[in-house]
Amino acid sequence: MAGYLDAAPHLTFQAFLQRVANGQGFIGRGTRRADLVLHWRHPGGEQRIVIELKMLTERDSYKNLKADALIQTAKYADSCDATEANIVIFDRTAKTDWKEKVFIDHGDNSGWQIKIWGM
Repeated sequence: MAGYLDAAPHLTFQAFLQRVANGQGFIGRGTRRADLVLHWRHPGGEQRIVIELKMLTERDSYKNLKADALIQTAKYADSCDATEANIVIFDRTAKTDWKEKVFIDHGDNSGWQIKIWGM
């Protein structure tokens, strides 16, 4: 797994979502390389939730990562005919305190209101 530092957070998050879906939906890869799409069935129809996973490292700034991720996630949401779009950012920086790593933020791009979750 050398060279693919995203693997552990991606797999852990996907395993978590699999438990959430547990018979009410399924998790798949989106079209055009969206990281994950949660298809959730409920009485009102089906939700298609695009989830883009990002890693914040020492060489990134949150501001730049957020700007790029909003553009990318909005494109994925359009191509997947999503009903909701989210970004999950795993903060891998050593200097950041956990109180700052865990947060909820919002952004928008191309008409999409996108929720950003920090972990």
